[in-house]
This record gives sequence, structure tokens and C-alpha cells, in this order.
Amino acid sequence: MKGAMARTLPAPDDVRDALRDVTDPELHVSIVELGMLREVEVSESGVVTVGIALTVASCPLRTEIRQAVESKVRTLAGVTEVEVHTAEMTQEERSALMTIARRNAAKRAPETEIPASTRVLAIASGKGGVGKSSVTVNLAAALAARGLTVGILDADIYG
Repeated sequence: MKGAMARTLPAPDDVRDALRDVTDPELHVSIVELGMLREVEVSESGVVTVGIALTVASCPLRTEIRQAVESKVRTLAGVTEVEVHTAEMTQEERSALMTIARRNAAKRAPETEIPASTRVLAIASGKGGVGKSSVTVNLAAALAARGLTVGILDADIYG
């Protein structure tokens, strides 16, 4: 660069630090903390290449994550272009990510006012059409007939 000022480039660690502010849109945890950031390369021309590992190749939020990474990296001095490459996590990486996500979800869980004497019964089956709802309603009616306060939550956790 004859006669021009030398370009100040971010170091890979500067890029990693900036990406700590990018959170997974679903888990609300930094992609760096979740282990989604795999690699960072900075070329002499200012092109920053970032490798991101997604939980699954067809992640529905991949575009949003890519855009957030590109936007954040572009704010760094000396960056001329941002390339984001995505890959799929291994089973071990997904397990580690879920451990971190569960820990963070537990930290953010709201306080409840459910008394310690409350009991929760789960009626479950891995198959549909076996009478879970009928058993649930009949059990709830029998407990209510005994004077207990009863609530029912029907949630499809398999589908």
C-alpha cells in the first residue's frame, strides 16, 4: 500500500469477543458460549471468514443467525467482507449445547407460587389413541370429588 495508511485488521480473538453478543434466537444464549462458533479467519485484505455449527443442517433459524453474525462482524474496524460458513454439529456437540441451554434456562426460570404440598401426576404414552385423555379426566374428576384442587395440562411433547 504505497502512500496509503496501513489497514487495521481485527484479530480472530476480537471477532470472537464481538460474537459473544450474538445469541441463538431460540435459546437466548451466546453462540460462543453454546460452542456454535467453530473458526474465525481474518485475511490481510479484511475478509473475515466465520464457521458456525448449527444443531441441524436444516436449522430454521440459520438465516437469522448468519445475518446476526455478519452484522456484528461488519462493525469491526478493517473488515471489508464477511463470509459465514455453516456446518452441522456432532451428537456430542449437540449434547454439550443442550446442557448449557438447560443450565441457562434454569437460571432464568421465573419464581413460582406453587406450594410444596402440590403433587404433579403425568399420564404419558409414546403412542396415540390409548386413552390418556380419558384416564386423565377420570382421575381429575375423582380427585376433585374428594375435595382436592385439580388442574389439567394437555401437552403434546412428542409431536
